[in-house]
Amino acid sequence: MRVKLDKESDVLYVRIDESEIVESEEVEPGIILDFSADGRVVGIEVLGLSSRTKTKEKASLIPGRAYTGESHRRTSRDSSRGR
Repeated sequence: MRVKLDKESDVLYVRIDESEIVESEEVEPGIILDFSADGRVVGIEVLGLSSRTKTKEKASLIPGRAYTGESHRRTSRDSSRGR
């Protein structure tokens, strides 16, 4: 899995696996899913990320950075289990 946060474009992209993308669909405004030939979601793009999240939450979207908020605390135990 790869995660890319483009601060300049205000876009978050999560690539779940490296299968070829054969179709993309905007499932709601600013949320685009990329699909493989067998219909699996292989990528997720979030446009306008800053208007959708709080500043502290954005840090938790980047691997290796922990969000210190109450509801979505990322721990080293979570990281070792792939969360």
